[in-house]
Amino acid sequence: MKSHTGEKPYACTCCDRRCLTAADLKVHMRTHTGEKPFSCVTCGKKFASTYILNSHIKTHTGERPYSCSNCDKTFTQSSHLNVHMRKHTGEKVSCKVCDAKFTHSSQLTVHMREHTGKQPYKCTMCDKICNYASELQTHMMKHTGEKFTCVTCDKKFTTAAYLHEHTRTHTGENLSTCTICDRQFTRHQYLEKHMRTHTG
Repeated sequence: MKSHTGEKPYACTCCDRRCLTAADLKVHMRTHTGEKPFSCVTCGKKFASTYILNSHIKTHTGERPYSCSNCDKTFTQSSHLNVHMRKHTGEKVSCKVCDAKFTHSSQLTVHMREHTGKQPYKCTMCDKICNYASELQTHMMKHTGEKFTCVTCDKKFTTAAYLHEHTRTHTGENLSTCTICDRQFTRHQYLEKHMRTHTG
């Protein structure tokens, strides 16, 4: 019945997150502990939950089952489609304390820490405080020397964002193409710079 009432009785002791079930809380706590017990059999990358692992596996299979009804974008997760749909609808999530509005619920979560003063993602090796678990993970790699590795060509990157950008050179996804010579770029600003070689 808790799912019908909206009650979330399981509270995280590290941040202000509340969960519907004890199992959900256990998965959430891994964002603080860094525990990742589930591994991809294709590339060995580790994940905190089977849900995230299954979503990752789609990057290997190319499966993108969730489609936007307003444009041609497709997504590996329904949650990514839901966030994307807000671009079309203009829908925002609001802070109940000060009425600030955000496109992503994660942005609201970070904003709420201004009201609560909680800082849940702290580096254990220095004084760095991060807003997101993924940001802390990337920061920790500076201490360990670990890097994000492309499963296609083994090239290494310092951030997941750089790896994602690079991966598009293999998949062809969302590349910007020069209309004069058909050269493709991972960022639109790279294309703009390239276009100047044609126009002078």
